[in-house]
Amino acid sequence: MEKTWTIVKFVEDDSVQAVPANWIENSKCFWPSYPNDRLIQAIKRCEPHNVSWPLYEVKVFRNSSYSDYQVARQKEKRAEIESDLNTDNEGESKKKRKRFQKIYSSDEEEEISSVLSTPPQLVKRTSKQQKEINGSETPASVTSVNDNHMSGYTQVDKSTLNMGGKNINDVFIEYFRQIIRKQHLIQATLMQMMEDINELKSRTSIGLDNTIVQKTSIFTLYDFPIPNEPALQELENHLSKEDNLNDMIDEVSKIGGNNISEFVKRAMSRLISNEVGSEYSWMGLKQKKIFSKLIVVQVIIRAGLRIFKNETSKSFEDAMKNWLRRSKERLDKQKK
Repeated sequence: MEKTWTIVKFVEDDSVQAVPANWIENSKCFWPSYPNDRLIQAIKRCEPHNVSWPLYEVKVFRNSSYSDYQVARQKEKRAEIESDLNTDNEGESKKKRKRFQKIYSSDEEEEISSVLSTPPQLVKRTSKQQKEINGSETPASVTSVNDNHMSGYTQVDKSTLNMGGKNINDVFIEYFRQIIRKQHLIQATLMQMMEDINELKSRTSIGLDNTIVQKTSIFTLYDFPIPNEPALQELENHLSKEDNLNDMIDEVSKIGGNNISEFVKRAMSRLISNEVGSEYSWMGLKQKKIFSKLIVVQVIIRAGLRIFKNETSKSFEDAMKNWLRRSKERLDKQKK
């Protein structure tokens, strides 16, 4: 099958990527949870996708499929800096996976700090000036007062005093209303910032926990789905230790599924390749190897019973038998 790569934009994070064309289904793209080096290899080799991989919503660029990976990479870099993305599905809604973090820009800080006008200030004034404040048409001259003789009085500019005939009490009332409004804004801003800080702390803690898990994760130790018989035997030897077995049961139970059939399909596809599956049958009939005696079978059953607590082992065994029977069929389709 001819290898081709297509330029897509992942809706979730607006990132642009050249991906194997066979990873794309409609407006979604399969994306494996591989380590970075392994992921790059999978893309370069244009490996077939696995149905257990997560699906992400994408926008596909028009006329963006290439048979040369290096050319696709060059087009990808060009697409990253272009603002007009001519994609086929502009109108589709985005799938939100995480909460949008509210960031406070310098413009917003300036708004908070500058929105309050200069407070009105008392001055010594003549009777003419008092009449102007009370609405008189007689022009007034403001007398500047020396700072050394303020004694409770300060200067005020003409624009503050000339407020459409308002008296000084109205001016002060309006000013203090502004103060109260801005206090509420500042308080809301501080509360939002504290909430964001707490969330960042929580994410940092979760990130540290994930780092610890990744160091011991079975999925970082082996190439899944298991590609061949020697790799399967190596995994079996690893699972012969009780601690390793329990760790893998914990991880497989997180694969999830809405029912037993879906869980087994997701787990088997994640762990066993179609090449290996086609060499096995449940009891070893038709000159095939016996699958039921493998330790990985117990991993799937025990992980499934954690999710579906009221089910029996036989329910999971039947689902695994069905998956094995169709391994050859899936392998043939995969090779086309």
